[in-house]
Amino acid sequence: MATANILNYDLAPSPATIFGCLLPAPWLGAAAGLLLAFGPAEGLPDRFAPLTLALTHWLALGLLAPVMIGALFQLMPVVAGQTVPAARFVSPFVAAGSAVIAAGLAAGFLMGEPLGFRVAAALAALLYGSVVLALAWAAWRVQVT
Repeated sequence: MATANILNYDLAPSPATIFGCLLPAPWLGAAAGLLLAFGPAEGLPDRFAPLTLALTHWLALGLLAPVMIGALFQLMPVVAGQTVPAARFVSPFVAAGSAVIAAGLAAGFLMGEPLGFRVAAALAALLYGSVVLALAWAAWRVQVT
């Protein structure tokens, strides 16, 4: 009895493509811990305090976003059978770009500077837009049988 080949491991991207997204995660988590330890003295008084918002965005965009994007770059070829065409070009910028986006948001929240928000918004539109386009291009080519 023959079984259907559901997962296509031959199309998996190189480890360098994925590790570029995954390896900075512990350092970004440590930076969030340092921000919490040496941040403003009032700490986390409520959920809308600047430090709380800065930490939340740092963890979500600086730590989790690169890991999830790296997982999508690995998952799409294996599960859907379509390589992500620009993954090797976009992945080196994912972790660094996400860290800059998170730093801009943290600076905007902690210092009240709108420039941090503007830089973060522009870079997020460019970086995450390119990721969405690359994944959408790969998803468009998936053949459903």
